Amino acid sequence: MDQSKTAKAKLDAALGISSNSSIDDFLNSLTMENDSAKNAVNKIDDTVKEEVSVIDNAIKDMTMGGDDYNKKALSLIAIETSLKNIDELISISKEVIKHIYENIVCTELVDSELIHAAAAFIESCHLNVKEYIDLYKDRLKFYDKVRFEMIQQQNRLQVLREKHKLDMEKKESGAIEVPADMMSFDHDKIINDLKNNNI
Repeated sequence: MDQSKTAKAKLDAALGISSNSSIDDFLNSLTMENDSAKNAVNKIDDTVKEEVSVIDNAIKDMTMGGDDYNKKALSLIAIETSLKNIDELISISKEVIKHIYENIVCTELVDSELIHAAAAFIESCHLNVKEYIDLYKDRLKFYDKVRFEMIQQQNRLQVLREKHKLDMEKKESGAIEVPADMMSFDHDKIINDLKNNNI
């Protein structure tokens, strides 16, 4: 829970959203008449690139870290947080596109230059969002693959621990491992059988 608050605070700071305002206030301040929308998109773009850089550094740490499970787990947490942030930024980018579109559609003044600028801006935002989604999917595939490998490794370790525990219990109880092609005999049982059969 604290981690998601930290991520929200980080995104809000990157976008210039103060603690007493919301994402809706941020969107409402965007307009095509000044550079606020363009600046917002640039901030989102820079923040996505920072998050991708964090993911790539975590991937590099994981591949160079060898078999250090704790280091890999920390890197996975960093990747997961950055993926959530990118997902949030993709949603914000879509909201920016929608907000600009609605502002242009709702205006009574039809200015061909403004409409042309808005169309070019929306197209640019659309291409950015597509790029973010591609980056997100690419990093997510790696994250899922590494997470699955770590789960498998944990399961293998658990099986080995259980096997070792059983081996130690056998050793302590004095049980002897009998090969599959041989029969095991209990001396006491044989003696009792002989006595019962009067041999």
